[in-house]
Amino acid sequence: MGKSKQQPKTKGNLKPASSSRAAETSIGQTNTSLSFTNLGGFAQFASPATTSHILSRPSTPGSDGGDISIDIDPELSVILKKINKRDSITKLKALEELNTYLNEHISVIQSIVSTWVSIYNKVALDVDRRVRLAGNQIHQLVTLQAKKKLAPYLKDFIGVWMLNMYDQSKDVAKLAKLTFEAVFAEDKRQGVIVFCQKDILDYTSEMLLIKTVETLSDARYVSPEDMAAKYARVMASSLYTLSHLITSLPEDERIKVKNDYDALFDTTALWKFVTHESPVIRRSIYHLIKNLLVHWPAILESRLDLICPDFFGTVFGDKDASVHSEMWDALLLMTKKYPDSWMIINKKKPALSKLCNFLRNGLNGSLNIAYPSMIALLANLPSQLMNSPNFYKDVFTNFWKGLSSSIIDKSNSHVLVNAYCECVTYFAITKSTTNPDATAYLVDSALYDALRAYFIRAKDTAIAYDKLNEQCGIYFGNNIITLIKSEANIPMSSLWSKLDTLCVQIIIDCDGPAGSEVDMSLFCQQIGMILSCIHKQLQGTGSSSIDYNNPAYTPVGDLVQRLFVAALDSCFVHKDFASELIALDKVLLHDYATIILKCLDTGKVSKQLLSLLDQVAVSSIPTVVSTFVSLISNVADESMMKELWNSITGYLVTLNSKDGTLRQINGLASLLDEIYIQKPQINYQSENLDILVKQVSSDILTSSPVLVQNQNEQDATLQRTIMEKVFVQSLSLQMDYNLLSEETLQVVLSSLVPTLKSFNQYYYSTEGNINKQSLDSSSNEDAINYSTRSVLSIILALLEPKDVIAVKFLTQFSLSDLPNQVFDAMFAKPVEALSSTASSVGNDNQLATTDDTIGDIQLLAGIVWTKMIDLMNNNDSTDKEIQTKFRHGVLTHVKSSITDVKCIASPLESVNRSNKLLSALYPDTTTTEYQQALTTLVGDSAKWIDLYATFQEKRTLEYMASSVTDIYAGMDSQTLWEDKDELYPIQYDIYGLSALGRLALFTSAFIIQKQVDVVRFFNVEDTKDIYDRDTLLRIMLLVSMECSRGFEMNGLCRIWQSSTLYTPATTSTTILSPSKNALRLGITDFITQTNTIFNAWFDHMVKNQLKSSPSMTTHFCTSLYNSLKKGSITDDDNGRLFNFTLNSLRHQGQQYTDAYYAIFIQTLMDQLLDQYQWTIKEVEQWLPILKAEATEVSPLIKAALITSFKKVIGETSGYQYLSSDFANKLSGADSLQIFADRPEAWEWLTLLNASSITFGTLPIPPQRLIYLVSTIKGWFKQDFDDHLEVIHRKKIHIQLALLFSSISESVQEVSGSHWDLFLDCVYEWLSYNDADEYDDLPIMYYALRLLSRLIDLGTEGNSNILETLNDHWKGIGNAVWKCFTKEKGISLPISQSRKLYQELLAGIVNYIPFVILKEIVNFGEVIQHLGSTNDVLQKQAFFILQQLVKEDTKNLSVQLEFSQHEEDKEEKLTTRRIHPDLFKRLITNEPILSMWDIATVEEKEFHEIFGYMLSWLLMFEHFDDITFKLKQQYTAELKDAEALDKLIPFLFKFLNPVTGQPAFDLTPWDFSIYDLEGFDITMDTSYALLAGHLYYQTLRHIPSLARQWWVNYRQRQLVIAVEQYTEKYFSGLLIDHEMALVNRADIKKQLEDNDNEFKVKTLKAGNEVSAIYNVDEQEMRISIKLPNNYPLQQIQVEGVQKVGVSDKQWRGWMFAIAAVIGSQNGNIVDALTVCKRNINLHFEGIGDCVICYSIISVQDRSIPTKQCRTCKNKFHASCLYKWFRSSNSASCPLCRTVF
Repeated sequence: MGKSKQQPKTKGNLKPASSSRAAETSIGQTNTSLSFTNLGGFAQFASPATTSHILSRPSTPGSDGGDISIDIDPELSVILKKINKRDSITKLKALEELNTYLNEHISVIQSIVSTWVSIYNKVALDVDRRVRLAGNQIHQLVTLQAKKKLAPYLKDFIGVWMLNMYDQSKDVAKLAKLTFEAVFAEDKRQGVIVFCQKDILDYTSEMLLIKTVETLSDARYVSPEDMAAKYARVMASSLYTLSHLITSLPEDERIKVKNDYDALFDTTALWKFVTHESPVIRRSIYHLIKNLLVHWPAILESRLDLICPDFFGTVFGDKDASVHSEMWDALLLMTKKYPDSWMIINKKKPALSKLCNFLRNGLNGSLNIAYPSMIALLANLPSQLMNSPNFYKDVFTNFWKGLSSSIIDKSNSHVLVNAYCECVTYFAITKSTTNPDATAYLVDSALYDALRAYFIRAKDTAIAYDKLNEQCGIYFGNNIITLIKSEANIPMSSLWSKLDTLCVQIIIDCDGPAGSEVDMSLFCQQIGMILSCIHKQLQGTGSSSIDYNNPAYTPVGDLVQRLFVAALDSCFVHKDFASELIALDKVLLHDYATIILKCLDTGKVSKQLLSLLDQVAVSSIPTVVSTFVSLISNVADESMMKELWNSITGYLVTLNSKDGTLRQINGLASLLDEIYIQKPQINYQSENLDILVKQVSSDILTSSPVLVQNQNEQDATLQRTIMEKVFVQSLSLQMDYNLLSEETLQVVLSSLVPTLKSFNQYYYSTEGNINKQSLDSSSNEDAINYSTRSVLSIILALLEPKDVIAVKFLTQFSLSDLPNQVFDAMFAKPVEALSSTASSVGNDNQLATTDDTIGDIQLLAGIVWTKMIDLMNNNDSTDKEIQTKFRHGVLTHVKSSITDVKCIASPLESVNRSNKLLSALYPDTTTTEYQQALTTLVGDSAKWIDLYATFQEKRTLEYMASSVTDIYAGMDSQTLWEDKDELYPIQYDIYGLSALGRLALFTSAFIIQKQVDVVRFFNVEDTKDIYDRDTLLRIMLLVSMECSRGFEMNGLCRIWQSSTLYTPATTSTTILSPSKNALRLGITDFITQTNTIFNAWFDHMVKNQLKSSPSMTTHFCTSLYNSLKKGSITDDDNGRLFNFTLNSLRHQGQQYTDAYYAIFIQTLMDQLLDQYQWTIKEVEQWLPILKAEATEVSPLIKAALITSFKKVIGETSGYQYLSSDFANKLSGADSLQIFADRPEAWEWLTLLNASSITFGTLPIPPQRLIYLVSTIKGWFKQDFDDHLEVIHRKKIHIQLALLFSSISESVQEVSGSHWDLFLDCVYEWLSYNDADEYDDLPIMYYALRLLSRLIDLGTEGNSNILETLNDHWKGIGNAVWKCFTKEKGISLPISQSRKLYQELLAGIVNYIPFVILKEIVNFGEVIQHLGSTNDVLQKQAFFILQQLVKEDTKNLSVQLEFSQHEEDKEEKLTTRRIHPDLFKRLITNEPILSMWDIATVEEKEFHEIFGYMLSWLLMFEHFDDITFKLKQQYTAELKDAEALDKLIPFLFKFLNPVTGQPAFDLTPWDFSIYDLEGFDITMDTSYALLAGHLYYQTLRHIPSLARQWWVNYRQRQLVIAVEQYTEKYFSGLLIDHEMALVNRADIKKQLEDNDNEFKVKTLKAGNEVSAIYNVDEQEMRISIKLPNNYPLQQIQVEGVQKVGVSDKQWRGWMFAIAAVIGSQNGNIVDALTVCKRNINLHFEGIGDCVICYSIISVQDRSIPTKQCRTCKNKFHASCLYKWFRSSNSASCPLCRTVF
């Protein structure tokens, strides 16, 4: 396509003066060059460019731009060439590469400046914003780095740079401006513009006049839309650049190139841009015109004829809101500077008609810009136009018609009205002297018509009425008052007359004039708003009162008076509008009270207003009351004011209507509101007011809102809200105005605290919770909740306004308990309803509502509490005494709740409460006040000692039973109480904690959780506080030890209620019976926390000891002994740890010393021994005070010290002497009477036992011990009464049993009758005591321990003991077994003492000779032990049963083997069945495992599960070494009972192959065997492994039943999972077992022992076994294949080759092989044996059974023996029986002859 010969036609046929042409001209004149050095300013930095580099502005689309120098880096050259590509993406990537390259090669930049200038001129105007942005980023880099070398090229790209600074894209424009500012300093920038002014002007001129849409873009590559957008952007940027030149350059600089400006501005094409379709271009040309009018108006003055036609033509028609701002600026400036410009456009078409049309169209939508400017526009119109006929009428009529425009709606109509009224007012005032007719028209017609349209909806005002909003009234009022106050004396009588007639008549008729409509509610608001505005403006004049006698103001007063009277009268005529009318009167009376009261009868008006209280809507009552109070406030006579006050309060008391008390409460609330607002100066106290306030107080605080007839819930809620408001208002006003009488005030205040207290008792007290259980308590609960929420709302409202009033309120005597109750309310928590009916939907909704209400109460209480704390911590508003009283009161209250068993807050919740309290009251934890607060909360030593003494005083028989686990309990001589009814009654909270328990758990958790550490808690300055804290710690340790022991036995510890802890899980739990886990966890945490606290305290004390007295570490032991010996109480010089230990040893402050105290002493001394490494010498000096006759410490503490010290001095001679001394003293006693006669004898015995050392031996010579034994032997032979109490005697026996165990260790090498004595005692102790009795249990335990010790000694090689045992085993064995059988029925929980007894008992049963055991054991009785609640007993029972089963199976097998007749065998088999007790456990005792994976399993369930699994394990023991017949019998029983339908799902609950969790991985375990001793009942793994073993046994022993289950079970998901699990873990093992069995040498020899005719081969890779039978040199071949999921899937038996056998026989044999494995639970060896026998018998001539076609019966391995008398065929007995049963006939299957 050739180049066009014709040059493109330019706008205006002008040839632009471009810099490119100038450059060409200069280059053509080779002898001349442009000198920069002579230009001055910025040009001094420029140097002439080389003539070889020619630049011009962007070339015609399609050109490639500048050439790339061949001297640059090839990489850079490639990048620069890619920039010239037309594709935007390619171009953008190239620019990014260039940016990266230049940043990495900064030095290259100066060498490519010329090239970049050419590229920048192109990319800076690109269509794609991203390209322009990337180009400017590089431009910034280049210009900043090029610096002065940029000067020669500046003029060549300054134009496009300036255009980019006004790019439509903000990021491009911002970057271009930032670059310009970064390159040129602020003081140089104007110089740059001056220097380049002509070039910029030339460039913009070329863009504006030469460039077109087509020449700026290449239509071949750019879409029309992008072309148009680019053109609009470039033109707009050019116009903005031109504006920049005009605004930034002084006029004298512009004059220098005026010819260039003239050439541009004289061009018609430039001004045609105002008509361009693009709003972007129009906005920019308006911007240019505006700047010209401001900065260079002369340019436009001479060209108005050129500009105005297009400008005004466009202005009045431009509807694009985006240009309106610039357009209106230009229009207003044009009108103001050159009003005659309007006359220029008037030549072609009247300008007024254009203006009116413009107004009528709503100024084309430019509301917030145009309408506020209208007054300026109209005021500056040329006089010729304003003096035209009907100017004002035409203008304002069309102005108002602008409301008809779709642009105006109700939301913005006030903008037009404001502009309209301003213009009316302005011209009415300005033309009042020169054109009175115009003024009259504007006021009487234009303004009135607008007001009329505002008030009524008539045919001619309908459009305006529907669009005018409330704000319009403000503008009407403001402009009316402007007219009134004008000095021009505007005549307004006609306006007021029209308004009076219109408004008053509407009020009278409550309707508009004929043919019109009036919304009375809206009308009253409108007229009230206008008059209120007028009043405000009149007040603004500065005078204290308005003189309505002023003729200008008189019409206003007259109108107000007439409106007030008319409105009040109309209330009774038009009752439907009474609310609206009285609202208008309220406004009028508020603003115009003075003028209204002049002409009114006050008494009459008051009666009218009061009567309205019972007539208007409830929502209008505040208006009536406000009006009435305004009347009172404005009455001058005080007596009249009081009379009016009494009349309204009295009327409210008697007010009774269909709305119930809602109307009355509304009136009272409104009355109090108005008192606060208007503050009438009268005495407010009134009997009627007291009655009203008391009634409100009673209603709001004693009941929930009562719904009266036709009252909905919303009204009830509203009524309560208003009552709360009344309550608050009355008390708030009381503080300032003495509103109520003193008696009423106290009544009201005293009702607040009881309400909160009732709420807290309801939710915090067990008594309150018990009340909840009543079926009719829901309404009472609602009443409490609603009342409490109201009280808190009231208190909060009273505390918020002023601190002084709030403090005064809080210090009221009747509110002294208020802070305590508010604090409690913060922690209220919703609880579940106890009624069983709570599951109904209605009750669920009720519970949800209650929960929400309590949540609101918590939130409100928290806010109130925070406000109270702020007040108390504000020293400016609250004095110290009030603060102290407040803090002490709340602390004391919280303290009492900690030990209050009726409080349902748990100890942990009490900790949270206390932490919140302390952090609020004592933010500084280092103060003495804070430590005192801690003491208040946790209590002093006296409190702790008193609480704990209750539990130490009386111990029960459980305490004696605990001697099994606690040797000190057995050594305690205090009297025990057998009858628990005689004990001091202990009260428990809902968690099962006593007061001491609550305090102890609270204290430990508080110390651990408090922000201060343990050390700081115990580090106090006061000596008394130190003693208190140390005593507290000691008692906490004692309580924790007792609680720890309490876990071991139900009823042992009374600090918490054992029945709560051991409540069965199936029992429903409520707030009154919480979960036992909560109590257990709480006590466990307490024990752990107490130990943590003690250890931290001990470590700190040791460190302090080292700091304060380093020498004490070396003589601590000696000093402690000396102080103890002297009887010293404390020794301040030796440190706090020393004193603590000393006081503890002397049990200072303790009334009782028991086993727990002994444990504490032992623990303390153990830690001291370890810490200070006491030597043997140091400890030995303590021996004197450990003697029996020493009195420095109590006997139990001696025992504890001996136990602790014997680790150090147990081998010393002194210690041996001490122990021998105890033995010697006992050796001198001739009977047990010594324990009655000499109490110290008990101490000798217990201390002797305590002195036993390693392995329980006594450090006493054997001869002396034998002598002691002989003495004790005599005690047992005494035949007289020893006068000992039964319990005391049992205690002695416990210690003797313990002593015998120690002696047996020490004298094991000595033979004699003492062994018989020991065993006789064991027999008697076991035979004549009952383990169910707490006082007998320890005797039996220690008897068993003695027996166990003797058994160990005998099995270790002591022949004397072993012989003696064998002599006594029969009697002792019987006694032991009886004890064992009694344990089967023990229910949970089992005490730790009983568990130890059971475990010891089970271990000893294992040693009873089996010969004796068989005689005394009953199988069924032992079976029941599998359900025991101790796994040790369960295991032992299993081992016994295992032995019995093996013995029984062995005997039966022998009997069957040696039975001579088949009938005997059949009889034995048919009578032999699974033991019924075992069978029952298998079938009916399956535990339920539905919650196994998701919930905590109870201990009882663990034992049930374990017992069930043991039952099956025992069942599988029956299958070991069992005959085929017996195995069939057992299998049939299990099959008939469908036992596996229960077993397999049960087992796979543990193996878990179905759920989303990973299945149990059996890979690491050998589950083919199982060691039951390793089973841990608490470990999930133990159950899974045992389940895996049982499933393995199932597949091994009864695979046919497992296969049947797999085929028939309906839960396919489980079936599939079981199959996959079996194949993964079991099948391979079983297949390997089968293969190994076939390959076993003895088995293989047995199979192939057939003269080499029968051969067996295995193919392990294919799970295949093949058998070959040689017949006359031919092979009969059979193949048996085991599937991958064997044995779930049937084996595949294939007769590969047969010889000498019929097809029926062959199939029968194959079926027999399959049946042996598939149906008869046989293995491959069994199947091959049957096959071999079939073949052998066949070739021996034995015939097949014609029923099964097999010679060997699959069921009983017999041959056919039953012969038909007729057909002579033989049958298997089992096949024939099956035939008879299925055919219901006893005939031969072939000939039908009856057998």
